[in-house]
Amino acid sequence: MAAFRRVGLFLRSLTLVLVLVEGATPATAVVLPLAAQPQAALHSMAATPQRAVAQVPLGEGELALMRDLLVANGLENQLCDPVGQMAGSLADVLRSGGFAAARCAGERSYESLAQGRISLSQAVDLGSDCVALDLTGNVIKSYSPESSENSAVLSGRWINACFSDTSIWAQRGGTMYGNTFLTSAAQDDFLARPEIAEVLAHEYRHTLQWRLLGYGFPGAYLIAGNNACTNIFEITAGLEDGGYVC
Repeated sequence: MAAFRRVGLFLRSLTLVLVLVEGATPATAVVLPLAAQPQAALHSMAATPQRAVAQVPLGEGELALMRDLLVANGLENQLCDPVGQMAGSLADVLRSGGFAAARCAGERSYESLAQGRISLSQAVDLGSDCVALDLTGNVIKSYSPESSENSAVLSGRWINACFSDTSIWAQRGGTMYGNTFLTSAAQDDFLARPEIAEVLAHEYRHTLQWRLLGYGFPGAYLIAGNNACTNIFEITAGLEDGGYVC
């Protein structure tokens, strides 16, 4: 766990640099790189015209749809292969690439959860008000320093959110780390926003991106640019839902 915390601290330091360079913008995802990104592929991605024109709708197949849109915008080399055939003979599964793709997808999901868990644990220790929320803003779990389990894997669509966070990690309107959202806003004020469902849906879509890219998310986000109106990750997360005016 200590090693995880050191890695998380280093990566969030890189994130803070990115945030400060971008300046003040609405709540959005910030990416935390771990694995090195192939620079040629990233620059190729940056030069690719943005073809996704709408946010990913939430529902069955949302993760696959997010992947398809990111592939269409030049990120194929940064993503796991789609999971192939997982039924039939062992030879059929091996030929389809099913095992390798499933392992890659599992590792990316683990990385997303691990980063979220580290950020949540540190925020709780610092006294932030941390809860798990469904996408309508209802609290479904509360966290505290006294709790023996300050992480959760819940059913349905949800995110962790830590309010009144006074650390340097809660930048701008809020920052998403894995599946944990940090904001300096007070819980009551944030959840009273009339557009709260849209904001939470925007942040949830960023968790889908985390699941697809894992620790490789930051490099991809950085190369995509600090203009939200042309950043594929903000486009597919929903510009209007995120409070962006383009």
